[in-house]
Amino acid sequence: MSEPGTEGLELFHLGRDLGEKENQAASEPDRVASLQAAFAAWDQGNVPAIFPGFRRYIKEREAFHQAVKAGESSRGEP
Repeated sequence: MSEPGTEGLELFHLGRDLGEKENQAASEPDRVASLQAAFAAWDQGNVPAIFPGFRRYIKEREAFHQAVKAGESSRGEP
């Protein structure tokens, strides 16, 4: 079970886990919170995206490509 607020987050110790197989986010919630706070502080100084829907566009594009790929594999195509 994950720690509240860490669902969907990933934290790896690259010195011990270069292959990123052991997600430490649930066992290190204080470190996750600290990194999130540092990111939020850094992000405050950034300029808003010129194309604000870009992240949504990327997700929709990935979903489309996955659907196309699934359709190809169901027809036996590579």
